[in-house]
Amino acid sequence: MFFVRSSAIAVFLLFSVPSLGATLLADDVKAINKIDRDVIDPKEKVPQLRRQYERISNLVAHVGLEKLDDDDVSDFYEASFKLAFYTLEPADVRKMRGAFQELEARRLATARNREDMLTTYVAARMFEEALAFRKLPENDALSQTPEFEDETDGARHSSPTLLRVSKEGLFVTRHAHPIGDGVQVIVVSSPSCHFSREAVEAISKDRELSAKMARASTWIVPQENVENFSSIAKWAEKYPNAHMEPVFRQSEWTFVPNWQTPGFYFLKDGKLVDSVVGWPNDQQIKKLSAAFHQVGM
Repeated sequence: MFFVRSSAIAVFLLFSVPSLGATLLADDVKAINKIDRDVIDPKEKVPQLRRQYERISNLVAHVGLEKLDDDDVSDFYEASFKLAFYTLEPADVRKMRGAFQELEARRLATARNREDMLTTYVAARMFEEALAFRKLPENDALSQTPEFEDETDGARHSSPTLLRVSKEGLFVTRHAHPIGDGVQVIVVSSPSCHFSREAVEAISKDRELSAKMARASTWIVPQENVENFSSIAKWAEKYPNAHMEPVFRQSEWTFVPNWQTPGFYFLKDGKLVDSVVGWPNDQQIKKLSAAFHQVGM
């Protein structure tokens, strides 16, 4: 049965693949772009992107990457980048690097491609690979990549982990963040999110609420494609009571159902009790106060 199925696949590819003079991947890459545009929920988007990418990858494997024309190589890189951007899985990032290397071998790699490769490494927390990539002579113009230290020694922990960012944003240290007894407010935020800024500024004007937030809140940043962490360092200088730390991996923060910014998640004794998501206006202050009441604070 295995040989019959393998032969059938080979015959399908033989008669379904256009001649090498045509653009092989254009329609499949359009399909990936359509998924990206039309499917909003990441839980639906990522599986659909992966299925479409596997089709593209099978076509490329059948023909041979080195035999594709330049347009197809560019399309394959874009498809690989799009998948890695949404999954941030190391295996997908390495596939993106393989496509990038073919671009580079053909002298097609742009400055933007190089920036995307570096920021994807960093967002996927592949710091060693990011540093090695940044040190290549051809990447000298790219932003500085932070050096990485792991206080957890890479061990598995029951607690999620964060990245402590140095004052200059040039060093990051992974450390555990215990989710224990009592009240904690985990705030999903971003220095590039103007709604996060509006929330901080509104909270700071409410004396009682700002005092509670100062005692109970931890401000975290999703896995984002950023060139460096200097923006987080600058945020800490401006808003010391809302000091942000990036998560090491979002998958560790199992009680966070939504990575929209800002999102306020109220925990009591390690269990999610209430949440306030988004900042359409400063009326959210009342919702935050009510949530603190819910957790008994």
